[in-house]
Amino acid sequence: MAAPSSHVAGFASSIFLPLTGYLVDQHGWRDALLVLAAVHGLTTVPLHALVLRQPRLATTSDSRAQLPRLQLRVVLRDRGFWLLATAFTAHAAAIATFTIYLVAALTSWGHSVALAAAIAGLLGVLSVTGRLVTTALQRRGSTTTIAAAVFALQALAAFLLPWRQRQRPARAQAAARAARQGPP
Repeated sequence: MAAPSSHVAGFASSIFLPLTGYLVDQHGWRDALLVLAAVHGLTTVPLHALVLRQPRLATTSDSRAQLPRLQLRVVLRDRGFWLLATAFTAHAAAIATFTIYLVAALTSWGHSVALAAAIAGLLGVLSVTGRLVTTALQRRGSTTTIAAAVFALQALAAFLLPWRQRQRPARAQAAARAARQGPP
């Protein structure tokens, strides 16, 4: 099961994307960046000072021998490692790109930056929902199968987007024809 902190961390975009949009709308991007940096520093520096401790030194020379030895070169030769690294990198890039283009699209359609950022921030809520659902599904299937199904579903949705977009003009034209003809 995923750690509770990973479920909660998805709410960061739900909070900070709308906050960033509001700050940019009200104060410009430079001041917004300074405010966000100050918030980050004022929250993380004291928390790290209070919570993080110096690591304890090993008391016996055997403690190091008990750790599993997984050498870097073995991992780097593993095909599975590279497939996972590529998949996770592509997924993260796609989500980041989608979020950026979502805000750009919404603002180009006349919405304010604050509203566009708030809507993009809802992706964090969906992220948390997805983590909870996949965690629940792990009781019924393997993590590998669930991850593969999620990636396949996302790929299918992305593949179907152009087809879905082509259907809209046809429906709009049919609605316009029906409106011109009037009631029967």
